[in-house]
Amino acid sequence: STQLAVLFLDKRLMIRRFTPAAADLLRILDSDIGRPISDLAVRVNDARLFEDVDKCISSLATLTAHVSSVDGRWFHRQVLPYRTSDSRIEGVLITYNDISDLYHETELRGRRERQQRAVATLGRIGLSDAPLSFLFDAACRCLVEGLNCAMAKVLRHRPEQGDLLMMAQRGFRDVEVGVSAVPDGSDSQGGYTLISRQPVVVTDLPNESRFQGPELLTRSGVKSGVSVVIGSEDTPWGVLGVHATDVKQFSDDDVAFVQAVANVLHGVITNANFKQQLLENSERLRLALDAGRIATWNWDPRIDLAQWDDRLYTMMGLEPGAIPPSVEKFHSFIHPDDREYVLREQTEAVERGDVFDVEFRIIDSQGHERWLVSKGKMFTERAEGPRLIGLSYEITDLKQSAARLATLLAELDHRVQNMLTVMGSIVNLADKEEHVASFKANLRQRLLSLARTHSMLSHAQFDGASLRTRIIEECAPYSGTMAERIRFEGKDIRLNPQAAQTLGMAIHELVTNGLKYGALSTDNGMITARTETKDDRIIIHWVESGGPPVSTPTEIGFGMRVIRDLVQYELDATVTVDFRESGLVCHFDLPLEAIEHTVE
Repeated sequence: STQLAVLFLDKRLMIRRFTPAAADLLRILDSDIGRPISDLAVRVNDARLFEDVDKCISSLATLTAHVSSVDGRWFHRQVLPYRTSDSRIEGVLITYNDISDLYHETELRGRRERQQRAVATLGRIGLSDAPLSFLFDAACRCLVEGLNCAMAKVLRHRPEQGDLLMMAQRGFRDVEVGVSAVPDGSDSQGGYTLISRQPVVVTDLPNESRFQGPELLTRSGVKSGVSVVIGSEDTPWGVLGVHATDVKQFSDDDVAFVQAVANVLHGVITNANFKQQLLENSERLRLALDAGRIATWNWDPRIDLAQWDDRLYTMMGLEPGAIPPSVEKFHSFIHPDDREYVLREQTEAVERGDVFDVEFRIIDSQGHERWLVSKGKMFTERAEGPRLIGLSYEITDLKQSAARLATLLAELDHRVQNMLTVMGSIVNLADKEEHVASFKANLRQRLLSLARTHSMLSHAQFDGASLRTRIIEECAPYSGTMAERIRFEGKDIRLNPQAAQTLGMAIHELVTNGLKYGALSTDNGMITARTETKDDRIIIHWVESGGPPVSTPTEIGFGMRVIRDLVQYELDATVTVDFRESGLVCHFDLPLEAIEHTVE
């Protein structure tokens, strides 16, 4: 009279009665009445049945269990004592209530909840600083456990190689992560997934007609599986796959679970790429700031909150963190003549939300004047509020170089004019030369002497030239060892450009005269160049010895006129030439202001 499967056993556990539903479920016949329950080949997976029957008889307790039949149905089984109307225990009742629909619904709900928890756990891993390899391994484990499958894998697409590289796997044998790969075309499930740009469900891989099963799957005995694209349809990163060695029917929810895992991977991969790009850009910025010695700063005009980096402190001559940063404190370092201008530009940039670009001077903590350039921009669309963000770099050296260049250009112009004057003097002094050929040769040597002087001054940026070096330079064209025959006494003198040119010409004539007629014309001759200072004058003595006997010439030649007249005229000097028999002696008595020397 009931669809409930009920079986009645007496105290000796002999079958006494049963309902038609019990006969169908347990395969009991009328001829089985009177037989012990243990003789039946029960078609229900109920390993604890006999144990629970014994316990019920002994303890009179009701015992329950969820059991399944061989045809896949699920039942709520009860074993309870059977009492007569006068409360005597006559045996036990065994009931089987079919709960298949409820059980499968509950199981499905639990499975979905486990899958959702797995996706959430994977997301938490992605938000941590765990490496991508750890996340990929966790994704494979999540799929294997969430879908009760044997294998899972993460593949990265490599268009240039035409394959999908194994980045992580679970369950595959003889597969090396980072080495093994499958084709990215229709020769693999992963490749076909890339081509189709949608989830691919396989229920019978050996008979699959859409693509060819790759060796990776076939040798692993894969029969079914699901694969989805990791990334967007336009720019797929790779493929995520899960596989089973038996034939499984994957539901839409199962496919959605796999896709959810792939979406988590894509989000984390995108974020990791963004963070890596941000890190690289930050490093490039740091290198650029270091290379350019650029300081950074920002200022919130609402609450006058400023931030300086260490380099800005250094520019102001302070130790990093020496004072709390503020606009007012920075303004106190600005040169008084530039302060109003900087403040006006800053105020306009804040009010207009515009660019801030100024060039100004500061007085650092040691009292040194420095030139800075500050550039900034007002950012108003910020969650934290408006902020003027900018950078500063020092241009003191540039300013000094520009001033130095202007000075050098002016000096060069002056030197060129002065050199032309000297050349004119040389020509004027030489107007009595008797032979044109001799005049040309001598003029050429004198112009080369001027060129050597100019070259020395140019290398020193017209900061003067050493007297000692000038003498050595004049000896160099004739012999590499000739300078060794000149003895220097006294302190060296650094000549100003004009004195270097004029005295350079005189030294050239002295060296030339010594080579022709004096101490340098013999192997043993020597020259002593001695300097001395007297009050506001410098005296240079040129003394030759060891050469041929010297006599006073009957006529003063061109060279001696240069030595005497040019130096005297150009430098307001007193020049004395003494033709001693032991050798030529020449004295140059010059005022300090004419040569503006420094004694080294």
